Amino acid sequence: MPMIGTIGNPVIVKKDRDFAIKNVALIKFKPDSQVINKYPKEVLDSELFHSHYQMQSSGSTQKIISLDFIRNLEIPLPPLEVQKEIVAKIESERKVIDGCRELIKTYENKIKRVIDKVWEE
Repeated sequence: MPMIGTIGNPVIVKKDRDFAIKNVALIKFKPDSQVINKYPKEVLDSELFHSHYQMQSSGSTQKIISLDFIRNLEIPLPPLEVQKEIVAKIESERKVIDGCRELIKTYENKIKRVIDKVWEE
C-alpha cells in the first residue's frame, strides 16, 4: 500500500517474489491466518479508510502516511465465511457498476453520432 503521494490505494500482489520496499507498506499474512487477502484490501480501499488516510496524512504537495499509522490501523475481522460473503458481494456489485459504465459509454457515443448527424444536415 503506497505511503507517499497516492496514499492508500492498496493492491494485491499475486506473485511470490522478493521485494525492495520503499515508501510502500507490504502487508503479509501468515499461512494459517484466518484472512482472505481480498477482504482487508476492500476495507483499506473503502471511502471510510480513504477519509481516515487523508485526515491523518501530512505534507502539502505530496501526502504522506507513516508505517506506524498503517501498523496501528484497526480492521474489523469477521469470520472467514463472512469475509468471503462480503468480498463476493462487492465483486458482484462491481461487475454491475462496470456494466453500467460501458452502457453509458455506448449511449454517449450514440448521442454524439445523432448530434453530429443533425449538425451535418
